[in-house]
Parts: sequence; structure tokens; C-alpha cells
Amino acid sequence: MEPGTAVVTTPSDPLDGLGQLLPRPAARWQDRAALVTDDRTLTFEQLNRLASRVASGLTARGVEPGDRVAPLSQNRWGGSSPTTVRCAAVSPLRPRVRGNVAINGTLMAGGQVVLVTRFDPDAAIERIDQHRATLFEGVPAMYATMLASPALPGADLSSLTRCTVGGQTIAESVIDAWEVRT
Repeated sequence: MEPGTAVVTTPSDPLDGLGQLLPRPAARWQDRAALVTDDRTLTFEQLNRLASRVASGLTARGVEPGDRVAPLSQNRWGGSSPTTVRCAAVSPLRPRVRGNVAINGTLMAGGQVVLVTRFDPDAAIERIDQHRATLFEGVPAMYATMLASPALPGADLSSLTRCTVGGQTIAESVIDAWEVRT
């Protein structure tokens, strides 16, 4: 092979890479914050260990590679892990669910994911500012309430490079106002 030549291969099963959703970044960025919630921050290593415990628990209950697992969570800590952790935990078992592309991609790239239990426009603005978020995902109502929030004028949202909308069509006036503000 000539120098500078790249060989790209793809696994026979495209889901094989999901098993590495957390182990690879955990090996590379062990002590870096991976997941931030309202009351807790987990490093990549801590998140990987938690996901492995959940996966082991599923295996102990008879879940096998190829089985389909439907996670149910309310994005909170306590008796259950956030949806992100549960989806990541079952990935070594190769479920037929790929999870949230933005969250998975962020974790694979060593980025930090910030989750909130319930949407609050002031808290969302504060977290974008505080954590220097580069991506925000929301529904149109979230953008509209953030634009109307008294917390917006004092916040620095210049770190945002991408914002996505889901759930329904967003009004062009909201897009225009958001682009001016960010």
C-alpha cells in the first residue's frame, strides 16, 4: 500500500460499533466530564461503569445479544438511570435501537452531554452559557420561551454553532429571532 492511502472498512453488522459507544471514549478521556444532569456529573469512566452495571443486570435477567430492549426512563437519577445511560448500557447487547444520534456522536467524540429533567427556559439558557454548549436540540416552544426569558439578555450563547428543531414546524420569525440572538 502506498503512503497516504487510507483503507476504510465497515463491519459486517453496522451495530457492532455500538458496543464501543462508551468503552472507547472512557479509555481515552477517563476523567473528562461526559454527562451532566441537574444534580450530578459523571466522567466517561463513571458513565461507562454505570452502563456496564446496567448491561450486566440485563444479561443476568436473560437478555442476550440480538434481543430488543426498550428503555423507559424519565431522565432522572435514583432507582433508574437516565435514558442515555440505559441506551448506552444495552449497546453491548446490540439492540436494534440506535438512540439519539446527537448524544451518541457527542459521547463518541469526547464531548459533554448536558441533560435537564424538565425544561425550564432560564435553566436551559444558564446551562448553555455555563457549559459553553455548541449544540442545542429542542422543539419550537422551547426556542420561543427561551427568546421570551428574562435570563436571555445577560447570557452568552455565542458558543452555539448548531441548533436543531424537532416535533413540529418552527415559525420563521422564531428562527430569525434566534439567529439574531445567537
